Amino acid sequence: MRIFCGRLVNPGSVAQDRVVEISGRRIVSIGPRGDKKPAGEDIDLGNRTVIPGLIDVHCHGGMGDDFSLGRIDKAPAYLARRGTTSFLATNYPMEREVYINGLRGLKKKYHEPHFTGARMLGVHLEGPFLNPGHGAQSPGLCWPPTKENVDFLLAEMGDALTMITIAPELPGAIDAIQCFEAKGIVTSAGHTEADRTHIQAAYEAGLRHVTHILNAMEVPAGPTRGVRGIGCAEFCLGSDDMTADVMADAGGRHLCTEWLKIVFRCLGPRRLALISDAMPIAGLPPGPYPTGDGRTIRLTAGQDVTFIDDVLLGGSVMMMMDTVKNLMSHLGLGLHEVIACGTSTPAKLLKIDGRKGSLGPGKDADLVALDDRMQVCLTMVEGKIAYQQASE
Repeated sequence: MRIFCGRLVNPGSVAQDRVVEISGRRIVSIGPRGDKKPAGEDIDLGNRTVIPGLIDVHCHGGMGDDFSLGRIDKAPAYLARRGTTSFLATNYPMEREVYINGLRGLKKKYHEPHFTGARMLGVHLEGPFLNPGHGAQSPGLCWPPTKENVDFLLAEMGDALTMITIAPELPGAIDAIQCFEAKGIVTSAGHTEADRTHIQAAYEAGLRHVTHILNAMEVPAGPTRGVRGIGCAEFCLGSDDMTADVMADAGGRHLCTEWLKIVFRCLGPRRLALISDAMPIAGLPPGPYPTGDGRTIRLTAGQDVTFIDDVLLGGSVMMMMDTVKNLMSHLGLGLHEVIACGTSTPAKLLKIDGRKGSLGPGKDADLVALDDRMQVCLTMVEGKIAYQQASE
């Protein structure tokens, strides 16, 4: 199969009138259109733009699927329809028995040989080792990062566990980080009030990422009155090699335009990853819905963020393509300037940039076609068409 497009946007480059040749699940070549003509199963996208498939490392569900409950049925197709080609199924703390059953459901889904829609790359545990005082989770459902709890999660999840968010200041957290990192699991600081000492220790233990930077993290008091302290976000922004992810909603509820500019200027597109933090009600009509931990999550018409019990700012109902467009709008930048944040940067974070995150020979054929309004008209996942807009 060959895909003809008017523009191909890769992290760091833009090319006009390209032809992407695909065999099986991989890209064989990308070259100029020249005098080539579509034939057979080829797809002619005209002047539309092709980008690498978007990678979401922090997604809680969609279309009613709650990943914390182990439900992954409708969400992958919805993600693909909106331009996401791969994702980490992300959970949040629940009652222990419910939480464990949810983990087992995610692990089973991860090992299924067939899939429809976006590809599940593994599981991201947003917790349970979180600081109970920071974030929208129910405080009483967090676990301490004891060796027993760490060993339990490792045994329970096996190779399905890809990433875990942990508060570095919790007793036992540094040992836990070392243990996860030794297993090749990405560790990330989040839901935290870690000070410079805590985050430095976490860094030395191998941690290099921050979950939704500047959200659910407190700045510790400075050494003297009137002097701002250094916490997780400040340490990351001042580092040479740490990465962070961010929710860029349209209204700047999670991070205002000024903060997004600061974060982008400090980290740049190669160290800043976009996430959706999509909640299970993403894709559903506005209204109140029950959560898996017994609370209520509400979506108001015209909003892309959610509130829990009408008080706590929760995640979003965005998809990754929404976050790309929002970041462009907040920063006044073009698609080619931010596309790495949704593609190659999350791929590098997950250590899969050898096969995903950009378009090139030998890479997985994960790609998305956009019209002139940046609406998704085609999504391909590993060489399979996962979504195609109906012909007008």
